[in-house]
Amino acid sequence: MKILLINPPRHKAHTLNYGYTFSPALACISAMLRKNGFSPQILDLFDNHNWKNIKEILSKEEPDLVGITCLTNTRMNSYRLASISKGINPNVKVVLGGPHPTVMYQQVLENYPVDIVIIGEGDLTFLDVVKALEDGTPLERVKGIAFKRGAKIIKTEPRPLITDLDSLPMPNYYHLESRENRGPLRTGVSIGRGCPYNCQFCASSSVWGNIYRAKSVKKVVNEIEDILERSREKIIFIGDDMITASERETIEFCEEILRRRLDFRWYANARVDSVSETTLTMMKKAGCIMICYGVESGSPKILKNIKKKITVEQIIDAFELTHRVGITCQATVMIGNPGENPSTIAATERLLNIIKPDYLWVSMATLYPGTGLYILAKHQGLINDEYWLSNRIAPIYRGSMGFWKMFFYKWKMNFNQFKRQKGISRFIRSLLSEISLSRLREGLAQVLH
Repeated sequence: MKILLINPPRHKAHTLNYGYTFSPALACISAMLRKNGFSPQILDLFDNHNWKNIKEILSKEEPDLVGITCLTNTRMNSYRLASISKGINPNVKVVLGGPHPTVMYQQVLENYPVDIVIIGEGDLTFLDVVKALEDGTPLERVKGIAFKRGAKIIKTEPRPLITDLDSLPMPNYYHLESRENRGPLRTGVSIGRGCPYNCQFCASSSVWGNIYRAKSVKKVVNEIEDILERSREKIIFIGDDMITASERETIEFCEEILRRRLDFRWYANARVDSVSETTLTMMKKAGCIMICYGVESGSPKILKNIKKKITVEQIIDAFELTHRVGITCQATVMIGNPGENPSTIAATERLLNIIKPDYLWVSMATLYPGTGLYILAKHQGLINDEYWLSNRIAPIYRGSMGFWKMFFYKWKMNFNQFKRQKGISRFIRSLLSEISLSRLREGLAQVLH
């Protein structure tokens, strides 16, 4: 069986300034298939929007099975790849996985030329799908999928989470060897899977579960070393918030990097309630150049509403420690969450003046399937599932204030950051970014809707 795994074209609002993004799930699935005797190919279309060329590539490859990763804002590109694949060969099996189809599997299967949806983790599930298709085993016996049988949608028994991540093979990043200049590598290594928190705006637990499962330190550093060798990357992103969850393991991770004398720099996400001066000092020694903290708001009321489970005092302490150690820090702030008003935004502004982040990322609260915020918006009549049949990007939440008011506060915060940092060029670049223009178009569309 010829298997083709596809990283779909990015949404056009995602500029290369924000980095080259590759789904680590595809690298993990590819590795699992290869371990079991299959020879999947990875087709990386991240920055290819020439659909005529894409069709030619798919025609030449002639796969028997196509696996496509699908995020909410790239869903239409994923569906288009499915349609092209079926147009070339009606008998090809199309399998979709990722956050969006995991939550919206019923809609995906009913409306698009997709045969099977992987629900949640795909490592073992995709392998079982391939084996079932190859030997004729009924798909009902495969745990963790949904599929079409005639006009009927069948969802099978949930697959248990993989508890021993070290039992999985090394992710297959061989495609990085031919990667040209596509901007910084935005997707690098994960320390583990799952999140024990339940932030209202995040859908992570929908895919990975709410039980955190960590890889061993040596496995994580082995993956980093493999990426460094294959791609000649010098800066790697560690993409989950739990890197500092255990002080002991964080220190061991840093010590292993130093022991191997790996020549690279890295940046990571972290929670403000899980850092200490000891861990930050070791991270600095091991090459950490930046930490991105999810601040979200300076208002205790908003932090409580979004179930962030942090305090303003913890935010201040984390930034003070990070500045003291000498690691660059970024704050991400979200405007428009439930209960937001001018007073809560003023509290966020005051907090930003105290913590003085080196970089600031301000977003507007956005609705994604599988999040508590999305469920709330549906109850409030602000959105329904039919929205995802359109080609529009994920909409902002408008239950607290309108788009243009949020837009005003967003750029006011950005301008105040410019005054703190005296960085007008950075402010102008953010103002003119395609992401911002995309949100402007979305705001206008919501006004006219």
